[in-house]
Amino acid sequence: MADVLHARLSDPIPFPELSKAWESERTSSTSGGADGMAPEIVIETHDCDVELRFPSGGKDPTHQKLKSFFERAVQRDHPEVRVEWVNGKQ
Repeated sequence: MADVLHARLSDPIPFPELSKAWESERTSSTSGGADGMAPEIVIETHDCDVELRFPSGGKDPTHQKLKSFFERAVQRDHPEVRVEWVNGKQ
């Protein structure tokens, strides 16, 4: 089973750019995690809305680390873009 987080970006970022930014963040040695990397996730984008899917479980039930990694990935190449986390979106 997968967990899902929903985010709304202040400006849209094309999927290829967002995916590349995440992969760069995921594999950077500063991301932390047990093996030094943030988890692999599935990213879906719809204009400014972004859905992140990843394996359930882990030691961070509120997913604060993952959210922080994602925000850092977004703002690395797009410092003007803000991330708003949306709860309960279907």
